[in-house]
Amino acid sequence: MRTKLRWLGFAWLVALAGNANAENMSVNCEFGLLKQAHETLVFCGEQIDPASEARYDKLKNEFSSFIAANIDSKKASDDSVEDIRRRLLQNGRERACKDRGYPLLRRAFFHYTSDIGMDGVSNLLNRARDPSEGGCF
Repeated sequence: MRTKLRWLGFAWLVALAGNANAENMSVNCEFGLLKQAHETLVFCGEQIDPASEARYDKLKNEFSSFIAANIDSKKASDDSVEDIRRRLLQNGRERACKDRGYPLLRRAFFHYTSDIGMDGVSNLLNRARDPSEGGCF
């Protein structure tokens, strides 16, 4: 879990910093990072303002619609929210919430739900392609 959190956060920071083009990250990876960030923040008791929560719901629907419209049925899907929650419960609050990757996930979530982040997702989803095309970590 810790390694996955760090890699997710690292991949996001590299893409954000411009050292790697965000388009090189697969849509599945971006969506997985968003879900992991949200579920971790909720699990750790982070207060998410209603506007950010509403934006998260909008992003989640946009990602889900894009993936459903563009997925190759032979490919496996990513972790569900239930899978993420189950892993968080197994690892416990002490481990999940005090992990060094937690601040990166927090930053990622609030970036995605910002005006810039919302625009970035719109740009990411503006052309049809295989959602698994590109890297992750």
